[in-house]
Amino acid sequence: MYQEISEKHILPADSQVMVVRVDHSDPRDWMQSAPVCSLLSQHKIAHCGITRANHPLEISRVSLSGTFFLVTLEGEGQVWIDGEWQTILSNQACIQPPFIANAMRSVKDKSWTFGWVRYRETQRHAPMVSINSPVYGPFQAEPFQRAIEGLHAEAASQNRLGMMQLWVDLIQTYVRSFAEPYRTDDRLESVWSMVQADLKEPWNVERLAKIVGLSREHLRRVSLESIGRTPMQHVTFLRMRKAAQILSTTDNSVAEIAEEVGYSTANAFSDVFLRVTGLRPSAFREQTKG
Repeated sequence: MYQEISEKHILPADSQVMVVRVDHSDPRDWMQSAPVCSLLSQHKIAHCGITRANHPLEISRVSLSGTFFLVTLEGEGQVWIDGEWQTILSNQACIQPPFIANAMRSVKDKSWTFGWVRYRETQRHAPMVSINSPVYGPFQAEPFQRAIEGLHAEAASQNRLGMMQLWVDLIQTYVRSFAEPYRTDDRLESVWSMVQADLKEPWNVERLAKIVGLSREHLRRVSLESIGRTPMQHVTFLRMRKAAQILSTTDNSVAEIAEEVGYSTANAFSDVFLRVTGLRPSAFREQTKG
Protein backbone atom coordinates (compact mmCIF):
# COMPACT_ATOMS: atom_id res chain seq x y z
CA MET A 1 0.00 0.00 0.00
CA TYR A 2 1.29 3.44 -0.93
CA GLN A 3 1.83 6.00 1.81
CA GLU A 4 1.19 9.66 1.16
CA ILE A 5 3.97 11.98 2.33
CA SER A 6 2.80 15.32 3.69
CA GLU A 7 4.46 18.28 5.36
CA LYS A 8 5.02 17.40 9.01
CA HIS A 9 7.25 18.52 11.88
CA ILE A 10 6.78 16.66 15.17
CA LEU A 11 9.66 17.26 17.57
CA PRO A 12 9.09 15.99 21.14
CA ALA A 13 9.43 18.63 23.84
CA ASP A 14 12.35 16.84 25.51
CA SER A 15 14.41 16.78 22.30
CA GLN A 16 17.87 18.37 22.25
CA VAL A 17 18.87 20.13 19.04
CA MET A 18 22.31 21.62 18.33
CA VAL A 19 22.26 23.71 15.13
CA VAL A 20 24.59 26.02 13.24
CA ARG A 21 22.93 28.07 10.49
CA VAL A 22 24.26 30.08 7.59
CA ASP A 23 22.20 33.23 8.29
CA HIS A 24 19.08 34.56 10.05
CA SER A 25 16.64 33.94 7.18
CA ASP A 26 14.99 30.77 8.55
CA PRO A 27 12.00 31.84 10.71
CA ARG A 28 11.32 28.50 12.41
CA ASP A 29 11.24 28.65 16.21
CA TRP A 30 13.71 25.84 16.85
CA MET A 31 16.29 27.64 14.73
CA GLN A 32 16.20 31.04 16.42
CA SER A 33 18.80 30.43 19.14
CA ALA A 34 21.27 28.73 16.77
CA PRO A 35 24.59 30.51 16.20
CA VAL A 36 25.37 31.75 12.69
CA CYS A 37 28.36 30.80 10.54
CA SER A 38 28.26 32.57 7.18
CA LEU A 39 31.15 30.40 5.95
CA LEU A 40 28.65 27.58 5.43
CA SER A 41 27.56 29.41 2.27
CA GLN A 42 30.83 28.43 0.59
CA HIS A 43 29.45 24.89 0.30
CA LYS A 44 25.79 25.91 -0.12
CA ILE A 45 24.97 24.59 3.38
CA ALA A 46 21.82 26.06 4.94
CA HIS A 47 22.33 24.48 8.36
CA CYS A 48 23.84 21.48 10.09
CA GLY A 49 23.48 19.97 13.51
CA ILE A 50 22.77 17.11 15.89
CA THR A 51 19.37 16.03 17.24
CA ARG A 52 18.75 13.80 20.26
CA ALA A 53 15.12 12.71 20.43
CA ASN A 54 12.71 10.05 21.61
CA HIS A 55 9.50 8.83 20.02
CA PRO A 56 7.35 10.26 18.41
CA LEU A 57 9.72 12.39 16.32
CA GLU A 58 8.56 12.66 12.71
CA ILE A 59 9.69 15.19 10.12
CA SER A 60 8.70 15.11 6.46
CA ARG A 61 9.02 17.53 3.57
CA VAL A 62 7.36 17.08 0.19
CA SER A 63 10.24 18.63 -1.72
CA LEU A 64 13.40 19.95 -0.08
CA SER A 65 15.26 22.55 -2.12
CA GLY A 66 18.62 21.02 -1.26
CA THR A 67 20.46 17.76 -0.67
CA PHE A 68 19.97 16.26 2.80
CA PHE A 69 22.63 14.15 4.52
CA LEU A 70 21.85 12.24 7.73
CA VAL A 71 23.88 9.87 9.90
CA THR A 72 22.79 7.95 13.00
CA LEU A 73 25.14 8.58 15.92
CA GLU A 74 23.31 6.45 18.51
CA GLY A 75 20.15 4.37 18.59
CA GLU A 76 18.09 3.95 15.45
CA GLY A 77 15.51 5.69 13.33
CA GLN A 78 13.82 5.37 9.98
CA VAL A 79 14.20 7.32 6.75
CA TRP A 80 12.01 7.43 3.64
CA ILE A 81 14.04 6.03 0.73
CA ASP A 82 12.70 5.16 -2.72
CA GLY A 83 9.11 4.92 -1.54
CA GLU A 84 9.50 3.00 1.72
CA TRP A 85 10.65 3.38 5.30
CA GLN A 86 14.09 1.91 5.96
CA THR A 87 15.85 1.55 9.30
CA ILE A 88 19.07 3.49 9.78
CA LEU A 89 21.30 2.27 12.61
CA SER A 90 24.35 3.67 14.39
CA ASN A 91 27.24 4.33 11.98
CA GLN A 92 24.94 4.30 8.97
CA ALA A 93 24.23 7.32 6.79
CA CYS A 94 21.92 8.25 3.96
CA ILE A 95 21.91 11.07 1.45
CA GLN A 96 18.85 12.28 -0.42
CA PRO A 97 18.80 14.52 -3.50
CA PRO A 98 16.85 17.78 -3.70
CA PHE A 99 13.36 18.24 -5.10
CA ILE A 100 11.94 14.90 -3.90
CA ALA A 101 10.14 13.82 -0.73
CA ASN A 102 12.31 13.67 2.38
CA ALA A 103 11.14 12.13 5.65
CA MET A 104 12.45 10.67 8.90
CA ARG A 105 10.87 9.28 12.04
CA SER A 106 11.80 7.71 15.35
CA VAL A 107 11.11 4.12 16.38
CA LYS A 108 8.74 3.41 19.29
CA ASP A 109 10.50 2.84 22.63
CA LYS A 110 13.92 3.73 21.15
CA SER A 111 15.95 6.91 21.38
CA TRP A 112 17.67 8.33 18.30
CA THR A 113 20.64 10.66 17.99
CA PHE A 114 21.47 11.77 14.48
CA GLY A 115 23.56 14.40 12.76
CA TRP A 116 22.64 16.13 9.54
CA VAL A 117 23.68 18.63 6.90
CA ARG A 118 21.02 20.45 4.91
CA TYR A 119 22.11 22.07 1.65
CA ARG A 120 20.54 25.03 -0.12
CA GLU A 121 20.65 24.41 -3.86
CA THR A 122 18.71 25.47 -6.94
CA GLN A 123 17.76 23.84 -10.21
CA ARG A 124 20.60 25.81 -11.85
CA HIS A 125 23.35 24.26 -9.74
CA ALA A 126 24.61 20.70 -9.64
CA PRO A 127 23.54 19.18 -6.28
CA MET A 128 25.81 17.32 -3.91
CA VAL A 129 24.14 14.05 -4.92
CA SER A 130 25.33 12.70 -8.26
CA ILE A 131 24.02 9.88 -10.41
CA ASN A 132 26.53 7.62 -8.66
CA SER A 133 25.79 8.58 -5.06
CA PRO A 134 24.77 5.83 -2.63
CA VAL A 135 21.33 5.79 -1.03
CA TYR A 136 22.58 4.76 2.37
CA GLY A 137 25.42 2.74 3.80
CA PRO A 138 28.13 2.48 6.47
CA PHE A 139 29.71 5.68 7.76
CA GLN A 140 32.12 6.45 10.61
CA ALA A 141 29.87 8.70 12.65
CA GLU A 142 32.11 9.89 15.50
CA PRO A 143 34.51 12.12 13.48
CA PHE A 144 31.55 13.78 11.78
CA GLN A 145 29.88 14.33 15.16
CA ARG A 146 33.04 15.97 16.55
CA ALA A 147 33.21 18.29 13.55
CA ILE A 148 29.62 19.46 14.08
CA GLU A 149 30.24 19.94 17.79
CA GLY A 150 33.47 21.82 17.08
CA LEU A 151 31.79 24.21 14.66
CA HIS A 152 28.91 24.84 17.05
CA ALA A 153 31.25 25.56 19.96
CA GLU A 154 33.32 27.99 17.90
CA ALA A 155 30.32 29.77 16.32
CA ALA A 156 28.61 30.11 19.71
CA SER A 157 31.63 31.52 21.55
CA GLN A 158 34.84 32.96 20.11
CA ASN A 159 33.60 33.01 16.52
CA ARG A 160 37.10 32.88 15.00
CA LEU A 161 36.87 32.77 11.23
CA GLY A 162 40.01 30.67 10.78
CA MET A 163 38.83 27.99 13.19
CA MET A 164 35.32 27.93 11.77
CA GLN A 165 36.72 27.60 8.26
CA LEU A 166 38.53 24.43 9.31
CA TRP A 167 35.42 22.91 10.86
CA VAL A 168 33.20 23.83 7.89
CA ASP A 169 35.65 22.34 5.39
CA LEU A 170 35.94 19.20 7.49
CA ILE A 171 32.15 18.73 7.61
CA GLN A 172 31.94 19.17 3.85
CA THR A 173 34.76 16.67 3.34
CA TYR A 174 32.98 14.04 5.43
CA VAL A 175 29.73 14.46 3.50
CA ARG A 176 31.50 14.40 0.15
CA SER A 177 33.42 11.28 1.15
CA PHE A 178 30.06 9.54 1.50
CA ALA A 179 28.38 11.13 -1.53
CA GLU A 180 31.22 10.44 -3.96
CA PRO A 181 33.11 7.36 -2.79
CA TYR A 182 32.80 5.16 -5.83
CA ARG A 183 35.12 6.00 -8.68
CA THR A 184 36.82 2.62 -9.14
CA ASP A 185 34.70 1.37 -12.03
CA ASP A 186 34.25 3.90 -14.82
CA ARG A 187 31.87 1.52 -16.59
CA LEU A 188 29.12 2.17 -14.05
CA GLU A 189 29.60 5.92 -14.18
CA SER A 190 29.37 5.89 -17.97
CA VAL A 191 26.26 3.71 -18.09
CA TRP A 192 24.37 5.89 -15.60
CA SER A 193 25.37 8.97 -17.60
CA MET A 194 23.99 7.24 -20.70
CA VAL A 195 20.71 6.42 -18.96
CA GLN A 196 20.32 9.92 -17.58
CA ALA A 197 20.93 11.43 -21.02
CA ASP A 198 18.09 9.41 -22.59
CA LEU A 199 15.47 8.42 -20.02
CA LYS A 200 12.94 7.68 -22.79
CA GLU A 201 14.82 4.55 -23.76
CA PRO A 202 13.30 1.18 -22.70
CA TRP A 203 16.19 0.32 -20.40
CA ASN A 204 16.39 -3.20 -18.96
CA VAL A 205 18.97 -5.19 -17.04
CA GLU A 206 20.08 -7.19 -20.06
CA ARG A 207 20.86 -4.06 -22.05
CA LEU A 208 22.66 -2.35 -19.17
CA ALA A 209 24.75 -5.45 -18.49
CA LYS A 210 25.72 -5.70 -22.15
CA ILE A 211 26.82 -2.05 -22.21
CA VAL A 212 29.17 -2.47 -19.23
CA GLY A 213 30.34 -5.94 -20.26
CA LEU A 214 29.13 -7.72 -17.13
CA SER A 215 26.70 -10.51 -16.43
CA ARG A 216 23.31 -9.52 -15.05
CA GLU A 217 24.18 -10.85 -11.59
CA HIS A 218 27.60 -9.19 -11.55
CA LEU A 219 26.05 -5.85 -12.54
CA ARG A 220 23.43 -6.23 -9.84
CA ARG A 221 26.07 -6.97 -7.20
CA VAL A 222 28.32 -4.08 -8.23
CA SER A 223 25.37 -1.69 -8.37
CA LEU A 224 24.15 -2.66 -4.90
CA GLU A 225 27.66 -2.31 -3.47
CA SER A 226 28.26 1.11 -5.01
CA ILE A 227 24.93 2.95 -4.85
CA GLY A 228 22.65 0.79 -2.71
CA ARG A 229 20.18 0.13 -5.53
CA THR A 230 19.72 -2.57 -8.12
CA PRO A 231 20.26 -1.38 -11.72
CA MET A 232 16.56 -1.02 -12.46
CA GLN A 233 15.87 0.63 -9.12
CA HIS A 234 18.44 3.23 -10.06
CA VAL A 235 16.91 3.73 -13.51
CA THR A 236 13.59 4.40 -11.76
CA PHE A 237 15.28 6.79 -9.34
CA LEU A 238 16.85 8.78 -12.19
CA ARG A 239 13.51 8.95 -13.99
CA MET A 240 11.61 10.12 -10.91
CA ARG A 241 14.26 12.71 -10.05
CA LYS A 242 13.99 14.16 -13.55
CA ALA A 243 10.20 14.07 -13.39
CA ALA A 244 10.21 15.93 -10.07
CA GLN A 245 12.41 18.61 -11.59
CA ILE A 246 10.11 19.05 -14.59
CA LEU A 247 6.99 19.13 -12.41
CA SER A 248 8.40 21.84 -10.16
CA THR A 249 9.75 24.07 -12.95
CA THR A 250 7.35 23.74 -15.90
CA ASP A 251 3.65 23.47 -16.75
CA ASN A 252 4.13 20.38 -18.93
CA SER A 253 1.26 17.90 -18.67
CA VAL A 254 1.67 14.68 -16.74
CA ALA A 255 1.33 12.76 -20.00
CA GLU A 256 4.17 14.78 -21.57
CA ILE A 257 6.39 14.21 -18.56
CA ALA A 258 5.58 10.50 -18.52
CA GLU A 259 6.72 10.19 -22.13
CA GLU A 260 9.86 12.23 -21.48
CA VAL A 261 11.01 9.91 -18.69
CA GLY A 262 10.17 6.64 -20.38
CA TYR A 263 6.59 5.67 -19.49
CA SER A 264 4.00 4.74 -22.10
CA THR A 265 1.02 6.02 -20.10
CA ALA A 266 0.41 8.78 -17.60
CA ASN A 267 -1.23 6.30 -15.20
CA ALA A 268 1.79 4.00 -15.12
CA PHE A 269 4.08 6.96 -14.51
CA SER A 270 1.79 8.39 -11.83
CA ASP A 271 1.71 5.08 -9.91
CA VAL A 272 5.51 4.83 -9.85
CA PHE A 273 5.88 8.51 -8.91
CA LEU A 274 3.48 7.99 -5.99
CA ARG A 275 5.40 4.95 -4.78
CA VAL A 276 8.76 6.73 -4.88
CA THR A 277 7.83 10.24 -3.72
CA GLY A 278 4.70 9.70 -1.65
CA LEU A 279 2.62 12.02 -3.83
CA ARG A 280 0.76 11.94 -7.12
CA PRO A 281 2.40 14.18 -9.76
CA SER A 282 -0.42 16.74 -9.58
CA ALA A 283 -0.18 16.98 -5.78
CA PHE A 284 3.60 17.24 -5.95
CA ARG A 285 3.35 20.10 -8.46
CA GLU A 286 0.77 21.91 -6.35
CA GLN A 287 2.91 21.77 -3.23
CA THR A 288 6.24 22.59 -4.87
CA LYS A 289 5.01 25.39 -7.16
CA GLY A 290 2.41 26.83 -4.84
